[in-house]
Amino acid sequence: MTTALCATAREEHLIPVLGQQIRAHVRAGTGVPLVLCNGIEASLEVLDPLVEQLNPDSTAVRFDVPGTGGSPDSPLPYGFPYLAAVLRRLLDKLGLQGRVDVLGLSWGGALAQQFAFHNPRRCRRLILVATATGIAMVPGKPTLLAKMLTPQRFLDHEYAASIYKWSSGPATSAHINLARRAVFGPTL
Repeated sequence: MTTALCATAREEHLIPVLGQQIRAHVRAGTGVPLVLCNGIEASLEVLDPLVEQLNPDSTAVRFDVPGTGGSPDSPLPYGFPYLAAVLRRLLDKLGLQGRVDVLGLSWGGALAQQFAFHNPRRCRRLILVATATGIAMVPGKPTLLAKMLTPQRFLDHEYAASIYKWSSGPATSAHINLARRAVFGPTL
């Protein structure tokens, strides 16, 4: 895809990258593109509420890692260095060869850190949201981690609210409503 094509892109694309088909969505705009790396097993649609809150004139790039959302499974196991290389090539194919800001949410934070580490001249800013520092981190409660690993938290707002309440201690209904809106958008 050329830069000119990317400038008018407002829909999904399946892009071949390093032997993978990667589903990507570009909301074209101006300025430094914001690349959004999602949480584990979460498709790019999970970030719709966040993208809707961004300046509508800004460029936002979302993608599904192999085996998630609209990106087919990988024939081989992969790790973060490989995914960082996939992301770099994906950006190149989208015509975004310059600097980008990278936001990593949850598991996507590890990918964002790996991308920044391997591509320091391409990553202008690294934004980490609800993520960890990697292998050196202190693990959380196993029971909470088990609750967080289920995709149900993206599909059922009551379940997501219960996890928020359970993980954050006593919470007011206002906090739970904020968590619902953050996950499921303002329509709830």
